[in-house]
Amino acid sequence: MRKFFGVIAGVALMAAGNAGAQGMGTLYDTGPACCGLDGAALPGGANFTLGAPGTITGFEFYSFTQYSNPNSPRGYTGPFNWALAGPGGTLASGSSAAHLAAGYNATDVAPIWWFTVTPTDLNAGIPYIFSVSTSTPNDGATFDRLYWNTTPGPHGDVTTNPAFVVLGATTAPEPSSAAMLTAGLLGVVPFLRKRRRA
Repeated sequence: MRKFFGVIAGVALMAAGNAGAQGMGTLYDTGPACCGLDGAALPGGANFTLGAPGTITGFEFYSFTQYSNPNSPRGYTGPFNWALAGPGGTLASGSSAAHLAAGYNATDVAPIWWFTVTPTDLNAGIPYIFSVSTSTPNDGATFDRLYWNTTPGPHGDVTTNPAFVVLGATTAPEPSSAAMLTAGLLGVVPFLRKRRRA
């Protein structure tokens, strides 16, 4: 009976490690948007390079709304058109339903948006660009004009770098996963020792 539980414990720990490595998470994060409201009206593009290979499954970006036309509807409802490109050209593209981050409304001055994308494998060290546009004209007449908010500079000043998060799962093993794999193998050692003695 102890042999059985030793093997089960080892397999369970290894499975947990693999699940953690393949779980959803953040592949790339520029950090929060700037203290001020500045940026370019959509459509817009964001450049990023991953430090480890991964699979992109979603995208999140910081925005702000310019209420320039009192007669236009307040807030965007989506969807967002998107495209992912690499050095060889477009890797994936589509149109996805727009979702607001928890605690935000479409009529907020600076809402955070996210949406899912076609799962696409990305390599480390390769420059990618992710483009986002609205499905209807972003002209301030159809709805209040939507801008892509930017990251803060070193002294709190405004930059031209868009603030965003690339969502997905890493495909490289994490240090914690390696530790769990080691622990799982250790669980099998007592079983192997007893078999050798027998």
